[in-house]
Amino acid sequence: KGAPSYLSTPHTDNPKRNDTVSLSLTKVKTYNDEGVYELSWEIHNSQKLFAPNQLNYYTLYWCENDMNHPHQCNGYMDWINIPRTETRYIISVPNNWKDYQFAISANSKALRKSNANGNEAYTFKSISSGMVWESCTTLHITKFSKVNSIWISEVGKTYMALRWKLDCAEKINFFYDFHVFYCPIHSLDNFLCLESPQFKAVERYMKQDHTPFAFLTDLKPSTIYKILISIHTLNGSVIETDPIAMATLPEA
Repeated sequence: KGAPSYLSTPHTDNPKRNDTVSLSLTKVKTYNDEGVYELSWEIHNSQKLFAPNQLNYYTLYWCENDMNHPHQCNGYMDWINIPRTETRYIISVPNNWKDYQFAISANSKALRKSNANGNEAYTFKSISSGMVWESCTTLHITKFSKVNSIWISEVGKTYMALRWKLDCAEKINFFYDFHVFYCPIHSLDNFLCLESPQFKAVERYMKQDHTPFAFLTDLKPSTIYKILISIHTLNGSVIETDPIAMATLPEA
């Protein structure tokens, strides 16, 4: 640990780069104001890098930064090696009031016999995917956070199908409950409920997709409904969507 931030890798044996391996890294700050980050990654075409009878592992890198782009570290970069069997790791950073950026590389080392100066010797041959910075960031998840998109995927006379999405956090088991609130309203210019809002808890099987969904039934035909979603996270925060409005279809 503690290498200068301009170093691209903590290793000293100048590993060969393998560009056929695709890596993606997701970062979520899992506990408000405690400096705890959960990192999750995926690798594709791993067989082109990882192989039996060699040392296969990931390296996670992190450093302080003032902005996500470009990836510029303030001070030094830390790293840790992770077994290739892992796809998730939790890191606690020392300065919880600062923002951190993270990167990952997939690496392999294999013993190779060489014949240097007429003497047989075994040396490590290293291959790396190179550093891949996080492509998805969800920082400071609080009650003020918002869902990036919510839409009606289907509508009828007495029902609506609702979907929503957060860019990053749904990739990690970070949410434990979704609540949908809806009520009829007078018009698109007046979002005040005409009656008490109804509540629907999203069933378990509806949460498992990366775009969760819910069905609203027993609605009134030719009626405009205001809809919002309340999302409860494992760290006790509640994320609320901005309300949307949609009218049911009229009677035939």
